[in-house]
Amino acid sequence: MTRVDYEQVASTYQSGRSAVAHEDAWGPLVSPYLPDRSPLHVLDLGAGTGIFSRVWPHWGADHVIALDPSPAMLQEAQRIGLDPGWPVNARGEWLPLRDASVDAAWISTVFHHLTEPERCILDLARVLRGPGSVVLVRGMFPERWNGGWHHVFPGIERAFGRFPRLDAQTELFAAGGFSFLGIEHVPEATAPGATVADWVRKMRHADTLLGGLTDDEIAAGLARLDEIGDSEIAGPTLETAVYGL
Repeated sequence: MTRVDYEQVASTYQSGRSAVAHEDAWGPLVSPYLPDRSPLHVLDLGAGTGIFSRVWPHWGADHVIALDPSPAMLQEAQRIGLDPGWPVNARGEWLPLRDASVDAAWISTVFHHLTEPERCILDLARVLRGPGSVVLVRGMFPERWNGGWHHVFPGIERAFGRFPRLDAQTELFAAGGFSFLGIEHVPEATAPGATVADWVRKMRHADTLLGGLTDDEIAAGLARLDEIGDSEIAGPTLETAVYGL
């Protein structure tokens, strides 16, 4: 089992993640939760290569802060067009932002990377403007996992253990003064098994969930996807939990 080295896989991550992010579909779901303020400042915490940072202006943001601890990921983000004034190289546990300086925080497939999630939540409460501000946490919650193509990989339930459960995550936010406001989801489209297999081969070392599987487990899952071939297989469903101050 491996951890993702984002300094080495930035370009791979960008091409692989952008293929499955469905960023345009999330806007109508999350926009109703945003505070009615102008200008609207949004923190993209763990922005990576800026896949969502680039679409937030279409969702109502007047200014986006793209924060990530990996210089290589932020360099890739700027290479493909992220505003050069947006990137901030920092960790989520120690936000180099002023008190009450942002209105919403977007945390997409990042929360499981935090070494001190409690510290991050307290700092989010500090930098958010207060009542009406929201934190949107996008990811996969083990107890709500719907299967998708992941079920072809032996060991997948163990690999999901690297991710926080929704109830545990919500308890952490409650301790930081946040209320649970709701959860939204965008179902993955179906895709041919062969296409999914190609994606897995490409993203083997650039995806946290795949990194939780052994080489033998990956090989067994790929063999099954190759057998499925041109037949369609359902994708997983990612969800966004919303917390408000």
